[in-house]
Amino acid sequence: MTELPKRVRVVVVGGGIVGVSVARHLAGLGETDVLLLEREPMLGSRASAASAGGLRQQFSTEHDVLMAMEGVRQIRRLAEDTGHHPEFRSHGYLMLACGEPRMRAYEAGAALQRRLGLPVETLSPAEVARRWSILDASDVLGAVFCGTDGICDPHAVVQGFATYARTRGVRIATEVEVTGLLLDGPAVRGVTTNHGTVRSEIVVNAGGAWAARVAATAGLALPLRPCKRQIFSTRPFPLPPDLPLVLDLDRRFYFRPESGGAILSAAEVEEVADLEPVLDWSGVPDLVERAVHRCPTLAEASIARGWAGLRTLTPDDSAILGEVPGRPGLILAVGLGGHGITQGPAVGLAVAELIVRGESSALPLAPFHVGRFSDPPLSIV
Repeated sequence: MTELPKRVRVVVVGGGIVGVSVARHLAGLGETDVLLLEREPMLGSRASAASAGGLRQQFSTEHDVLMAMEGVRQIRRLAEDTGHHPEFRSHGYLMLACGEPRMRAYEAGAALQRRLGLPVETLSPAEVARRWSILDASDVLGAVFCGTDGICDPHAVVQGFATYARTRGVRIATEVEVTGLLLDGPAVRGVTTNHGTVRSEIVVNAGGAWAARVAATAGLALPLRPCKRQIFSTRPFPLPPDLPLVLDLDRRFYFRPESGGAILSAAEVEEVADLEPVLDWSGVPDLVERAVHRCPTLAEASIARGWAGLRTLTPDDSAILGEVPGRPGLILAVGLGGHGITQGPAVGLAVAELIVRGESSALPLAPFHVGRFSDPPLSIV
């Protein structure tokens, strides 16, 4: 049976990219009286493992752009900081627009991103066709491209952060399920688990798709929506290895090169009740049709395998971070919407600074506060 400490200063719930990032940055700031709990046998085996490994910095709000930029900065330094090489490939993200509303949104976003220091280009259909002749841009109105976006190995990031935390004294326990938040009046003062109770001054809920269930044990109703994410990979076929990740939200799919072939996804946004997703092949013919329309060369490929995971959305597609009104001792690090690999490193730093220093200098937390939601922003029952 796993032996847990009776008391620590900080309990982190969740061993995906966000949880291990919080642990890594707490250790980096000198706070090592930390216990990270993961319900699975391996760290990062849920949403982080099901990730496409994309690192996108092109977001529509300043706070999301800054968070993504900090995340990419940390991942570029991962090998130097932790000894784990992230296999970062800076091939860029090409985001296509087939209608005026999306193109206007992309143009406005590109102006913001350039102001914040991102080298984002706005491209015409002719420029898209010239630079990436493998794509069919005949129905494209325009595009944006950021060459410092890219992809990495999510497993390396998770393990790098976990190694950094462990070597500095942070305790990490797997196969431990948090069954409840421990209350002392209105304050959260620890967790109950299938291996006993651990008391703490602070609990960080970084439980991903399970975060709402964890919060509900303290009477909190969080506005989180778990959605299934499915990704399919092809067998090797001729595809330029330096092709960017191509995102076509009007046709709701994306693809990128991987291991001599490609991976592709329909970018689903349907909410699911089952947090144990099962791969569904029924939508593959439609996905392939959309993919071949955009990249005719994909007709030569054959699907080899697929996998399913979860991403957790919020009503405005930005994360929920920071303290919780009416529940002192509880800090949220949830709702990253499938962008955890990009944003998780920055979230971990901001949350760690909040715990150790009382405020975050790395990232403004106010825009991510749960209080921004209405009707009501947060229910305590």
